[in-house]
Amino acid sequence: MIALLRAAVPLFLAMITGQLGSLVVTSVLGNHATVTLAAFAVVTAVLNPASTAVQGSLRGLGPFVAPYRDDPAAAVPVIRDARWLSMTTGLVGATAVACVPLLAGATGVPGEVVAEMGALPYLLAVYLLVFASTGGATTILVALGRSGSVMWPTLSFAALLGGLSAVLVPALGLTGVGVAWVTAGVVSAVVANLSLRRALGRAIGQARPRIREIITLAKVSIPLAGTVLIKFAVLGVVTLAASTTGTRDTAAHAVLTTLTGFMMVTSLSIASAALPDVARAIDTAGARRAHRGAVLLAIRSS
Repeated sequence: MIALLRAAVPLFLAMITGQLGSLVVTSVLGNHATVTLAAFAVVTAVLNPASTAVQGSLRGLGPFVAPYRDDPAAAVPVIRDARWLSMTTGLVGATAVACVPLLAGATGVPGEVVAEMGALPYLLAVYLLVFASTGGATTILVALGRSGSVMWPTLSFAALLGGLSAVLVPALGLTGVGVAWVTAGVVSAVVANLSLRRALGRAIGQARPRIREIITLAKVSIPLAGTVLIKFAVLGVVTLAASTTGTRDTAAHAVLTTLTGFMMVTSLSIASAALPDVARAIDTAGARRAHRGAVLLAIRSS
């Protein structure tokens, strides 16, 4: 259990850091204008499920990579498969985010809120493609026993997102948030890929998609992602519904949604850290012991 705790702590800190970055953005927008915060809430109502779909599509990557912990370079073909799957999902998600103004107008969101969005939906669509390009780097690092490395991409993202938003929002409004998000996403992706290359000991490179292997990966990952994806999709629908009642209600909902993210960080970090141990178990009994240890640790930490 001690080993599991050591693996989970960096993940916990990375998730908390990411939540703090989002909280800073919400605070900056709230101080800027209520309608700006409301517009941001509507856009992120679609961004959150879309990014969850990208991340979730690789949630089952851990069991495919964990067996290569003693020979990380051998996992490169699997990682390439993951990137093809991630980019495919990312393209679909980015299209959905770019269509937010049309969706908002069709669902009765006030015109002033839609007009306030500006270039944000398109900038966040670009960010989502950048995020997808990492191909589940965090999951791979955890599966290879490099949990400590996951802090640096998240830390760089949160610091740049919060800092740039505070500087750019007063002059550019939501467009400033979009610029900050894309910039932070690019830097975070570079840091993640450098950490991954260091862990693998070689470059990932490119290769033609292995359709059969990608489908096998998707069959495992997508069902695992289903519960989280449904949760964020429902929250997105609630946000769109709240946006039809008024600008102040939408802004208040945005603050509350940001705060709810802190409630699930502990359990998620422990579950992510335990997945490689379950995957590497030599028999069913070993997998059950690893799972039981994760459950007990999550309960004690709650």
